Amino acid sequence: MAAPKRKTAKELVEGLEHDPVYREQRAAREAETAKRAVEAVQDEARLVRELGTAGVHVDSVYDFVNDVTHEYKEAVKVGYNLRRKIVLLALWAASPLLLFIDPTMLRTAEPHTTIGEFVRHLGYLWLALGVGGLLFRTVQLFKIRDVQTGLVWATKILTDPFHDIKLYYRAPGYLLRGELIEAAAPTAHPG
Repeated sequence: MAAPKRKTAKELVEGLEHDPVYREQRAAREAETAKRAVEAVQDEARLVRELGTAGVHVDSVYDFVNDVTHEYKEAVKVGYNLRRKIVLLALWAASPLLLFIDPTMLRTAEPHTTIGEFVRHLGYLWLALGVGGLLFRTVQLFKIRDVQTGLVWATKILTDPFHDIKLYYRAPGYLLRGELIEAAAPTAHPG
C-alpha cells in the first residue's frame, strides 16, 4: 500500500486561498489589525500633544518612555546631529537668495535670464551643497572616528535613496486610494 502523497507548503497555502472561511477570517483579522494600528497612532499623537501642553517636548512615546535625548541619539547614531542638520537645512533654504545676490554663482556660471535657468542654477547649487555636506561629514568622521566609519556612513547616505524607493515605491498609489496608514499590527518601536 502506497503512502498518501504529502502536500507541499505551496499547495497548502493555495488550498487556504480557495477556502472561503479562511479568507473571511483573514479579512476580519486584517481589518482588526488595521483598526488597532490607526488607534495606536492616534493614541500616541494624543499623548504627545498632551505632553507638549504640559511643557514636555517629545517626538514619540518611545523617546519619552525610554528617556531618549538628542545627546543619546548623537552618541549611538553616527550621522545624527540636530544642530548640523539645522545648519544644512538653513543653507539649503537660503541658497535661492545667493542666486538673487550673485546670479553668476561666484563666477561659475552665466547669469540666469529665465526662470528655467534660475531653477537649473538652483539645482546645481543644491547639488554642490549636498556633495559638500557629504564630503565634509565623511572627512570629519575620518578624523573623529576612523576611515571605515566615514566610508560606511557615506555609503549609507548614497544608497539611502535606492533603499527608500524599494520600500516606498507603492506608497503614492496607496495614498491616492485613501489608505493613509499601512495595515500592520502595531509593534514596539525598533529604537
